[in-house]
This record gives sequence, structure tokens and C-alpha cells, in this order.
Amino acid sequence: MTPIVFYKSISGFTEKYARWIGEALDCPVYNLNAMKNVDLRDFDVIIYGGSLHASGLNGLKTFLPYYKKIAEKKLFLFAVGASPCRKNIPEIVREYNLENTLLAKVPLFYFRGGYNFSKLDIPNKILMYFFTMHLKRKKNRTEDDEGMIQGYDKPFDFTDKESIQPLLEAVRKEPENVQEIG
Repeated sequence: MTPIVFYKSISGFTEKYARWIGEALDCPVYNLNAMKNVDLRDFDVIIYGGSLHASGLNGLKTFLPYYKKIAEKKLFLFAVGASPCRKNIPEIVREYNLENTLLAKVPLFYFRGGYNFSKLDIPNKILMYFFTMHLKRKKNRTEDDEGMIQGYDKPFDFTDKESIQPLLEAVRKEPENVQEIG
């Protein structure tokens, strides 16, 4: 098995998971922007991770054309978001991002990240400012809404190295025995 990890991270949480996965599998880890410089034929397992934005998997549209060229490779996806891990998150991410694509049946894992407004780029700061204002005006806020409002002023980091274990086990198993974990 010769794996490689690619990621698209905005504030560092996805990159942290990608580096932990690469360390555990003793394989190279690259930002998605470097994908065009890597010969994917040298690897038989591709792992891609992106942060979540309104259920959208960051960087997936950039990743997909590369994967189409090597679709016979074993692929695993992971998504990183600020929400607590729930069983339905991989389902939601799959429905929103992967349905009707050649990635529809690819194993997908969800890891809890965090939120740090100060690490966002200008477009994401603007977007999150308005999103936070929207949440503050909401009458019936959820626990996740409250967490995001608090995170606007005080960063939080829920990354957990142990949470990558199901993905690592899946990578090391035969493809027909893989189950998603959220």
C-alpha cells in the first residue's frame, strides 16, 4: 500500500488532521494546490480531506478532475467541521457533495475541527461575520448556533488525534469491508 494525503484547509484544522493521517501512515501530505505537481500513478491509495462550509466540502471541485484520471485508485475522503460528530453528518455531506458523482460510494469520514475567526481570509471573514449576525438574530437557536456565536469572539479547537483511527483502519482494510464513521 502506497498512500498519499491531500487537503484543503482554511484555518488549519483540516491540515492538522491531514498531517496526523500522513504521520500515522508514513506517507506524504500535500495541500490540494500541489496536486498538479504530483504523479498520482505512484500511489495506490488517495486520501482527500476538506473543511466544511454550509455542508460543502472545500476543494472538492478542484480535486474531482484529478481523481477522474485515476479513478481505479482506492480513495478515502474526510470532512472537518465545527459541529460535534453526529452519525448523520457523513450522510448530509455525501448527499450535498457526492450524490451523482463518481465519488458517490467512496468512504467518507467526519472529524470535528474548530473555529478561529482570526485565521480566516477576508472573504471568509465577511461571510462568517454576516452568518454570525444572522445567528444572533435567530429566535430559536440550536446548541451549534450558540457555539458558533461564542466562537466568533473566542476561538475553539476540538481536534482529536484519536478520531482518525476509523479512517486509518479503513485504509488498511479491504475496500468491501469499509464502513463510514461520523
